Amino acid sequence: MKIHNENVLKKIYDHLETFGSWLILSHLKPDGDTLGSASALAQFGRDAGKRIYWGGADSFPPSYLYLPLSEDYVRLSNVSDLEIKERYVAVVLDTSTIDRAVPGLNSKGPVSPQLVINIDHHGDNSQYGHLIHVDPESSSTGEIIWRFFRDNKIFITKHMAEALYTAIITDCGKFSYANTSETTHLAAAHLISCGVEPARMNQLIFQKQSLSALNLWGRAFSRATRINERCIFSWLRIDDFQETTADQADTENLVSRLLFLKNIDFAVLFVQEEEQVRISLRSCGKISARDIAQIFGGGGHIPAAGCTLKMDLEMAKYHVLEEISKRYAVRDNCTE
Repeated sequence: MKIHNENVLKKIYDHLETFGSWLILSHLKPDGDTLGSASALAQFGRDAGKRIYWGGADSFPPSYLYLPLSEDYVRLSNVSDLEIKERYVAVVLDTSTIDRAVPGLNSKGPVSPQLVINIDHHGDNSQYGHLIHVDPESSSTGEIIWRFFRDNKIFITKHMAEALYTAIITDCGKFSYANTSETTHLAAAHLISCGVEPARMNQLIFQKQSLSALNLWGRAFSRATRINERCIFSWLRIDDFQETTADQADTENLVSRLLFLKNIDFAVLFVQEEEQVRISLRSCGKISARDIAQIFGGGGHIPAAGCTLKMDLEMAKYHVLEEISKRYAVRDNCTE
């Protein structure tokens, strides 16, 4: 039976207590929120004497290796890869659909989880799992995990606090995005009281760009093109990564920088990969990034979303930019 109500954080804690082994899962292309949330929860579980498994479908980004227990993260093609023999619970963090987690979660068998817990802040979460807590009003899943610790009177160690601070500050853009609330600031203040040093965390999280990444960003910036007066896009090819020796993870936050331009309220970044194109969308205006992403099988938040298209780069640019242009034409006609 699915449980989803205002007391679910307490129910999640009660159910976690009944399991000796936890599998904590981060989403595809893991970012600071999914990794920081998972790191904090894993550290809590380890300290509580639980056997902790942590993994995801993609590799762990090197830029977040400072997170507690990052060395325990395992890349998984299926939950059965771990061959967990004992009874265990799976906790999926910051993952809007089960397809963005690890295959095998919803299978039946001796190595499948007995319970799946879904904790997320994406408004388009598909409500999978047995215990569900989805709060689109939270700035991040890290903010929800902070509330989970607070509501259940769990002591937050310095390591846990640094992981949660990473989750929160990366997903709210240093408190600059529209998802930042009073609670976001209260959570950050509490984490600072738990030992977080903001200047040190800023260096760990944001002052980490390599020269290769800088050269990669330069290529994207040099191609920046307006669709109209308020929307801009750019792209990166596979060759760009090879020639600059940059990594796919080096594109994190790049699309958001395109919004720094004056009068721009929508930005798109196309990143070519093998046999597909990854599209990141950001909005600070009236056009929903999530609405665009959902048309192409993706999802996310109204101001930040993404999708992946299995086609060549030029075709992907054509289809996505055409849809965005239509949305702006409708919006502009309605405001005339």
